[in-house]
This record gives sequence, structure tokens and C-alpha cells, in this order.
Amino acid sequence: MHAKRVLQEINGLIDATSSTSMPLCGKITLGVIPTVGPFLLPTVLAKLRKSFPELKVFLRESQTAALLEDLTTGRIDAALLALPYPINDMKKVELFDDLFYLACLPDHPLANRKPLKVQHLTTQPLLLLEEGHCLRQHALSACKLKGADYGVPYQCTSLSTLIQMVANGIGVTLVPEMGVKSGLLAKTGLISRAFNDKNVKRTIGMVWRPSSSKQKDLELLAEFIKKNAQK
Repeated sequence: MHAKRVLQEINGLIDATSSTSMPLCGKITLGVIPTVGPFLLPTVLAKLRKSFPELKVFLRESQTAALLEDLTTGRIDAALLALPYPINDMKKVELFDDLFYLACLPDHPLANRKPLKVQHLTTQPLLLLEEGHCLRQHALSACKLKGADYGVPYQCTSLSTLIQMVANGIGVTLVPEMGVKSGLLAKTGLISRAFNDKNVKRTIGMVWRPSSSKQKDLELLAEFIKKNAQK
């Protein structure tokens, strides 16, 4: 832990040498998890370029644990993650909530169930991402499901593969609202259904080193994403 703290302080000094007086001007290396980046960044980055043309954003996509390690070692300046997740002493800003939707075929027994409750999932084969993807644990936690409550016939490495499995009638899955709005289910033949419980969600947040000299820029970036992510 002492070595990591020293490394963070060194990275703070390195940041300081490249800081500028203009807001959101220069370079920011931003990490993002695979279940957020494809849905959030295209729209947000386009608006960001228009508002702050002097800012260069470099992206690194990886799973949460790897991004937090990259933050500690200074390979990235900040990361967009799904919360809750243990982030140790990193600074955190919660941006917005992202609901989970049921994705299934139109003729599935749950397709027209009203109201749709998370308890209904216990009678269905539920397809999930494999261990290591935080979307898996967030979905299970949001639905208050434990290992004995559901059957997982297959585990997938990506959301797109997961969707194709469901489209082939193998089971149902949970998809984030940002994915639904971005057209994740388009041309798959699947439909999405909201749960009656609005606490079936994850929270999208941005984290960075508290020692970073880019504090003001990162706070501005977080606020910009918060304002523009769901418009």
C-alpha cells in the first residue's frame, strides 16, 4: 500500500508538469468498461469535441479491476465505471442511474407479464456475462438474486454474444437501459421490458486519483458527462 501511495504522488507531480490554465484543454486519458463505453461515449464525445475543441481524449477499454490498477499506476487519468464497486481511496462522482431491462423474445412467457417483477426470473434460464464482468454482479445484486435462485445455462464474454444467445431462444437476459436506448436490440427480434421495481439498476460513476493535478478538469468532465449522457 505504501508503494502505491508513493506511485500516486509521483503521478501527481507528472500531471502537474502538463497542466494548463485553460479548462478542458490538453490531454485526458479516460478508461471505460466495455458495458458502458459503446453506449455512452459516441454521443458524449461528439458533444465534448464541439464544446471543448482543444481537449484530446484518449480511451482505454478494460474491465473494472484493470482500470483501477491503471489509475493507480498513472496509465489513465480517470475511469468510467459501474457502481457500487470497491475503489479504495479514489475520488468518486456518481453521474446517473442505469436501469436494467429484461430482454427476451416476443413470445416468451415474461414478454407480456404485468407487472414484471424480479421474482419472475427465478423460473427462467438467465444468461449472464462470465465472472469478472461487473455487469453480472450488478445485475444479480440489483435483482437480489443468489446462486440458488436462477439457472445459468451459458455464460458469455460480451453483451452482443449474450443477445444473440437470447435471440436463439436459449433464455432471457438483463441489459442496461443505455444499451437499449443505443439500439443494442435492434434487428435482433428481441424486446425489452422494464421491471416494476425502479431500484433494479446500476450507477455509472467517474473515478480518479485524489492526487491528480487535473482535478478541476476531471470535475468539469464529470459534470459535462452528467449533463449530456442521457439527452
